[in-house]
Amino acid sequence: MILLIRWRDLAPTPAVDRLERADLWALGLELAMFAIFLASLGGNIVALAHTWGGWVFLIGVPLLGLLAPLAIHLRIGMTVRRAELAAAALALVGGLLLRCGLLAAPPELLRKPPATVARFGPEDGRERGGGRGADSGNQGEAIEARSKVFPKE
Repeated sequence: MILLIRWRDLAPTPAVDRLERADLWALGLELAMFAIFLASLGGNIVALAHTWGGWVFLIGVPLLGLLAPLAIHLRIGMTVRRAELAAAALALVGGLLLRCGLLAAPPELLRKPPATVARFGPEDGRERGGGRGADSGNQGEAIEARSKVFPKE
């Protein structure tokens, strides 16, 4: 929006300055939300890091999509016009990387699950070959339910 407003000269300078401050706040909130999301992954973040899409998501998005535009907004070594163009372009690239990483990582995780993914099943803790397993063919003798309504004949 800031690019469009500056290009068409649609708003007074104080309004654009307030919009730039709001944009800076939005970038900070995006960075905080991304950090909270990564923290919510817990141990699964290691499994995500073993995939190509995970690297794009874990490295590309925060660097190119969040930190670089934030640094540019803080006016690190650029003119105002170039800074706005660069920040907008990097934000778009970061959004593209976000989508690419989120769409590429799950199929890779499903194709070859890493050893770091927790495994669980109905036979956890059962020694191999030790007793009846969870197979549906493993049936014992028929169970006869007791009932007071339908007495045994």
